[in-house]
Amino acid sequence: MALLSCAAVSTLSLAVGLPTLQAHNYFLADDFGLVHHLHNLALSRFLSYFVPDWIEGIYGYTLDELRPVLAFSYWLDSHMFGATNAMGYHATNVALHVLNSVLVFAIARAIVPAQTAIPLLAGAVFALLPSSAEPIAWISGRVDSLTSAFYLGAFFGFLRFRIRHSRPWLAASLVLFAFGLFVKQTVVTFPVLILAYDAVYQPSIRSSTRHELISRYAVQVPFLLLLVLYLGLRATLFDSALRGERVTLEAFRVFAIRQFFYARSLLPIAYQIPDQAKVALAVFTAGVLVACGRWLLNRDVRDPDVRRHLLFFGVIWYGVTIAPMIVTYPSARHLYLTGAGVSIALALALLPEWWRDASRSMVPRALSVVVFLVLSGIALTLNIRTWIANGVESGRLSASLPVLLRSLPAGSTVMVGIPETRRDAYFWYFALPFALQKPFLPEDLYGQFAIVERPGVYCCLPHQWWAAKRSTLEPILRSSGTRELTYIVPDPRDAGAWRVQKRTVSGPELRMKIENTVGKRLESLAISTSWTDVYPLAKILFE
Repeated sequence: MALLSCAAVSTLSLAVGLPTLQAHNYFLADDFGLVHHLHNLALSRFLSYFVPDWIEGIYGYTLDELRPVLAFSYWLDSHMFGATNAMGYHATNVALHVLNSVLVFAIARAIVPAQTAIPLLAGAVFALLPSSAEPIAWISGRVDSLTSAFYLGAFFGFLRFRIRHSRPWLAASLVLFAFGLFVKQTVVTFPVLILAYDAVYQPSIRSSTRHELISRYAVQVPFLLLLVLYLGLRATLFDSALRGERVTLEAFRVFAIRQFFYARSLLPIAYQIPDQAKVALAVFTAGVLVACGRWLLNRDVRDPDVRRHLLFFGVIWYGVTIAPMIVTYPSARHLYLTGAGVSIALALALLPEWWRDASRSMVPRALSVVVFLVLSGIALTLNIRTWIANGVESGRLSASLPVLLRSLPAGSTVMVGIPETRRDAYFWYFALPFALQKPFLPEDLYGQFAIVERPGVYCCLPHQWWAAKRSTLEPILRSSGTRELTYIVPDPRDAGAWRVQKRTVSGPELRMKIENTVGKRLESLAISTSWTDVYPLAKILFE
């Protein structure tokens, strides 16, 4: 029965990811920079990825990230499937989602081995979480699914060690934790999670002897030592080990407000539906959860197993895994790991099979669970379709843009009006110049023209965009008369197609409009240029 349930979870998670495996679903946003930098890298050079200066070429500055394992996964895809074969990268993303869904199933089965429906439901809920669209459908979103694979694998190993008292499982957990640290820095919370697990599930301190306490917590020492070494490495390479300078009262205030965004992202609600439908679905989902969770008020919840499971997977797991988001930007994909514990807690709450009186309400409860899963599946499918639609259009653009550029005289000034996002998802954000260079094209087509793109489409920071485009734009803005410019814009007659368009612009009028909008003289932009400066400037250029 366990194998059938595991197969069902695998099939379900595979089914939601299969639509991404199509030849026309191309790269998006950060994907171009990652592939550009990694496609011809020798394996022997991966040690250099412990010093992350390489990433400066993608984003214009050095990030405080140590991610050689993540980089290796892209490198491996590049050499297995071909550097520009997007389907190969997507296949790895789908495989990771299947693996993580199975790990959620395995963790749930380990904590309630006598149950069948609860692990199955936990795996199914995780497989269908709408917030998982990015890690499944966006190649660069893999950072969260790969992180979760190591994190969940390490936790499952620790869990098996505690259940079976088997040292090989503990060693496996430690190894997976070590690798996970070099996928994404959020894995630093793992020692806190297993410490909390022991505090919740092991005998109380009062009932334990000193020898038992030492024996219980001694296994935590290797994890803590590894964490200290990792933090020491980060402190050596960066200004701070854990972005401590960002932890402020304002950051906590913003983080508290974001909880509404996180909660909404975990509900079975698609991004693109009308706001009225979102509210209706949120109310309906809340009603289902409350109706199915009424038993939590029953006195039988005094059962210690019930309290422990819900406390650990519902409260502690959420708090520990979401804590790193205090010092980062909000994104639904950041909830991928958090969703694993939430899925187990939901399964435990929705199907309390250990509760003696549950059989009297199982039929309406089962129907509610089915409706919840169906709504989640629909929401996830719609969210994934958004990314696929962007990927297909990105493929068309990648094929047509070089043709359009080659039809122009070499060295021409070209205003490329490609948007950063479409349908509230990434499109060509940070894609240039990489999308017009090797390995995507046989030559550096970007370098053959004076291309001006939107700032968000350019690889780097706003002052770097202005520094790169200033020599092209200033002669236009300082000209005393009119000038004809070449634009590459969407073709209104064919959705997803692009065409060359000539426009006549007045230099003095354009400059005056920019300076009035930005509130600065053109000369001052060279000294202080931020997103608040360049985005209004670019909007005027491309409107």
